[in-house]
Amino acid sequence: MKSNKGKGLLGLLGLLVVLGIFGFFGYDTLQKSKLVTDENGVTSQNGGIKLGLDLAGYENTGDFLLYAPLFEKAHSYGIPYTIHAGEMGEGAHVMDALAMKANRIGHGINCIQNPEWLHAVVESQIPLELSPTSHTRYELGYAALPVRQLLDAGARITLNTDNMSFGRTSLAHEYDMMRSVGISQKELWQCAWNAADAAFCSEARKERLREKRREEQNKKTE
Repeated sequence: MKSNKGKGLLGLLGLLVVLGIFGFFGYDTLQKSKLVTDENGVTSQNGGIKLGLDLAGYENTGDFLLYAPLFEKAHSYGIPYTIHAGEMGEGAHVMDALAMKANRIGHGINCIQNPEWLHAVVESQIPLELSPTSHTRYELGYAALPVRQLLDAGARITLNTDNMSFGRTSLAHEYDMMRSVGISQKELWQCAWNAADAAFCSEARKERLREKRREEQNKKTE
């Protein structure tokens, strides 16, 4: 059964982000592929303009900071990027992602392993891309995920599907599952607002997302 709940909360907007995989693409390979070329954006070999960078995959493969030069270059051009950290590996990887000036952190749930790591995440207000169904693949039920702990600490949470085909989920399902374990509607709305604010797109596009959200919230409260 199809649902528009997720679309109503956020407004679905597809934008292309170039993906690097831990262990498969070292910094030298990424540099030679010319993923980052100039201040106009992330440019592929065929000249196509992308909108951001993502470092993902099995985070325990190699040293995070080997990729730092690539992201330093992206940062200097104002190209946004997200780094997967603190999902399958220890929460200390979140600190590496912060040191690399990530705009967002993929997952990041293991920052709760150390109060200092959690404090750094909350203090920075870096958006965390939580993907509840994806996290449950690691023998955690939805109720065991540290979403409540992160929210209560003041972390800036967004809800996501991760790989939709692999996880066999939808954005609506992710919101429903969080609702089922006690995350309030007000908190879910805030997650959606956070996602719009953290989107890798122009301010004009963000404002259109915010307007859709305002309209949806007004409908819910009428």
